[in-house]
Amino acid sequence: MLPPIYDQSFTEIVETYCNYFIKEFGERKYVSVVEKLKGSNKINSLIDEAGRKQVMPQHGDLLNRINTIGFFIFSRGQVQVLAAILTLAVWHEKHNEYYQIADEYELKNVSIQIVKESLSTFH
Repeated sequence: MLPPIYDQSFTEIVETYCNYFIKEFGERKYVSVVEKLKGSNKINSLIDEAGRKQVMPQHGDLLNRINTIGFFIFSRGQVQVLAAILTLAVWHEKHNEYYQIADEYELKNVSIQIVKESLSTFH
């Protein structure tokens, strides 16, 4: 069961979800998701394009892009949520910490929207 995240900060949501995922699916699965994201040109181009345009990727942008990658297409909702939240966290580290494109509320809101949109696919 996913722990409550609605009253957490963005950083806490990322940490809570990663810990939940590892507990449910194991560290090996977590590492495989991270490695797929790191090696994905589609994810890197989304992060870089959003940075160039000085915009924050929205939950739909993240989930749609993740669903264009073969590894994630037929994955459980929990895997797609992890991928989307980690992608947002990378964008935050690469572009947002310096340029302050989005504030804490916006980051938290997009994270929660990612989870809400995907909850029905958790199994």
